[in-house]
Amino acid sequence: YLFYIIRKLRSALFSRFPINAFFIHERKMTEGRREGGGIGGFFRYDGRLKSETNRAFGREDDGNAFEIFFLTLFVLESVGVRCRREIKDFDEDDKDFDKLLSLQNRWRDFLHVLFPTILCVFHPKLSGALGAILCLRRIGFSSSSLKKDRNTNTNTNSTTAWLNLYRSAMLLSACSAILAIDFSQMPRRLGKTKDYGVSLMDVGAGSFVASASCVKWRRSERSVNRRGNSRSSINSRSSNGSRGEEGASSSGEVFLRMMKRASISFILGFARYVSVKRSGYQLVEEEYGPMWNFFFSLAVIDILSTAIVCACGRFITGKYRMRNTFIVASSIAILVELLLGRNVVYDAKNTTMKLESWLLLPTKERGAFPTKYTDVVSFVTLNREGAFSCVGMTSLHFFGRFFGEYVHTKKSEGDLRRAVWLALMLWIASYTSIDVLKIIKPSRRLCNFGYILWMSTYNVSAMVVMAFIHEQYHTVPSILQRANASPMLVFLFANITTGLFNFILKDEIMRVHAFLAYVLMGWHMELIHMCINVLARMKSKQAQKKKTN
Repeated sequence: YLFYIIRKLRSALFSRFPINAFFIHERKMTEGRREGGGIGGFFRYDGRLKSETNRAFGREDDGNAFEIFFLTLFVLESVGVRCRREIKDFDEDDKDFDKLLSLQNRWRDFLHVLFPTILCVFHPKLSGALGAILCLRRIGFSSSSLKKDRNTNTNTNSTTAWLNLYRSAMLLSACSAILAIDFSQMPRRLGKTKDYGVSLMDVGAGSFVASASCVKWRRSERSVNRRGNSRSSINSRSSNGSRGEEGASSSGEVFLRMMKRASISFILGFARYVSVKRSGYQLVEEEYGPMWNFFFSLAVIDILSTAIVCACGRFITGKYRMRNTFIVASSIAILVELLLGRNVVYDAKNTTMKLESWLLLPTKERGAFPTKYTDVVSFVTLNREGAFSCVGMTSLHFFGRFFGEYVHTKKSEGDLRRAVWLALMLWIASYTSIDVLKIIKPSRRLCNFGYILWMSTYNVSAMVVMAFIHEQYHTVPSILQRANASPMLVFLFANITTGLFNFILKDEIMRVHAFLAYVLMGWHMELIHMCINVLARMKSKQAQKKKTN
C-alpha cells in the first residue's frame, strides 16, 4: 500500500511540476538500448555485459580484487565501531530486548552497520580508503585504551559468537548490493561478470555458501565429544548391536533435516521462477540459466554436501576432520578443473568441444525448453552452468568448513598470526595466478578453481578481520545476532523488497538522482532491519513459551 501511494504521488509530482531535473538524470540510456542491453536485471546502464572478449583483466573498467576487499573492509570496520559502542550482548529477556530495539540503538545500528553497506557500493574508492584508515585507527587504539576494556567487558556468548560478525556482515552486504546494482550510482565494474572476471556482485553467492558452512564443523565436534564421553557405554552395547542402530538413527536424522531444507529451497526456487515469469520481470539468462536460480543451487549444494559427509563418515567428522575436510574440498576443486578440460560431443555431427565452452553456450544453442516435469535431462541441459556450478560450490562449502574451524582454532589458542599468514599466502596465490601470470580465470558461472581460490581468499580475510575485532571488543552487536538467527528468511525478504522496488519503479530506478537513490536504499535496508527485529521478537516469544511449559 505504501509503494502504491508513493508511486501515485511521484506520478502526480512529475506531471505537474518541472522537478525532473532533480530526481532524474539520463546516462546514455538510448545508447545502452541500441547496444542490445535492455533495462532490468543485474546488468545495467550501458546494456553491455562484461566478458573476456571485450574487457581484459586489470583494465580500468574491470573489477579489482583489492578494491572489492577494501570496500568490504570498510563495512567490517564500521561493524567494529558498533562493537566498541555496544554496551552488552543480546539478551532474550523482554526488558533487554525492548531496550536494544529503542530508537537510539536502532539509529546506531543503521549508522554503523546498515549505512556503510550502502556507501561502499555507491562510493567504492572512498569506502576503501576509509576502511584502511579505520583499520589502522583500530590497531593503534587497541594497543593503548582497549586493555582496560578487556578487563571490564566479559563475553557471555558461545565460543563461536565472533562468527556471527562475519556471517551477518556478509548477509547484510549482499542484501544491500542486490538492489544497489539497479541504480546508476553504483559503478558498472562492480556488476556481475558474464563469463570470467572478478566483481563485487560475484562475491555474494560464494560468500553466502562459505559463511553458511563455516560453523558446520561444530556439529562434528559435538558428536566426537559425545563419542568420547560415552565410549565405555558404546563398547558395552556393541555386542548387542545397538551401536549400529544409533549410527543409523543419527544418519536418518541428518537425512531428514537435509530433505527438509532442500525441499524448502526447491519450493522457493520454483516460486521465484514462476513469479518472475508471471510478472514480466526481466530474467538474466547469463546468470544461472533460463530456469535456474540461486535457491535451486542451495538445495543441490545441501544434498551433495550431506551425501559426501554421510559417505565419508568419520573420515570427515572424526578426530582429524580439519585435515580431511581440506582433502575433500581440494579433491572436488581438482575434479571440477579436470571435468572442464574434457571434450564433449556438441551436436549430431559428432563435433567436439571442451566442457567449459559447452557450458557457456548461448541459450539459443541449447535445445528446446522442457515441456513436462519429467524432462529432467532437458532441464539440466538448458540450465547447464547453474547445475554444474553446484559441484564447485560444494567444494567451497567444505573449504568454508575448513577455514572456519582453522581460524576459530587459532583464535582460541591466541595465535591469530598464523591465520594472518594463511590469508597473506592466499592473497599471493590469487594475485599471482589471476592478475600477474593469468593462468587462472575465475568464473562465477562455472565456479571453477579460480573462483574457489578467490572466494577462499576473500572470506578468510574477512574472517581474520572479524576475529581480531572480536578479540579486542569481546562483543557482538545485537543486530548482527538477530540477523544471524534467521539468515535465509532475511535474504528472502531482501529479494522480495528488491523485486518490489524494481516492479514499481521499473526503468526509472536507474535514472534517479543520487539523493533519491540514497533515500530508497536507506528505506530498503530499514525494511530489512524491521524484518530482522520482527523475526527476533517471534523467536524470543517462542523461547519464553517453551520455558513456561
